[in-house]
Amino acid sequence: MKNTILDEVINSRKGLYVHAIEVEDIYSLQSAIEALCDEFRDREKEDIKEFINTLQVYCLEDRNENEVYNFNVSDYLNELLD
Repeated sequence: MKNTILDEVINSRKGLYVHAIEVEDIYSLQSAIEALCDEFRDREKEDIKEFINTLQVYCLEDRNENEVYNFNVSDYLNELLD
């Protein structure tokens, strides 16, 4: 599937974009996902899912790494968008 939102973001920023997110814990990850869903709410659900599912996630707090890296983003997106 083509990542249309990512392509548009990269083009609008003339290539100056890193497709990654830094979070401290599971709550900040969920909040960021919700904000992105809201930002792109006028787009097709599948495009939103593709954009968010391809984000590289970095956890800033060592003690929260397991929870953050084991969080099922796809399931969370399905709950939010379906």
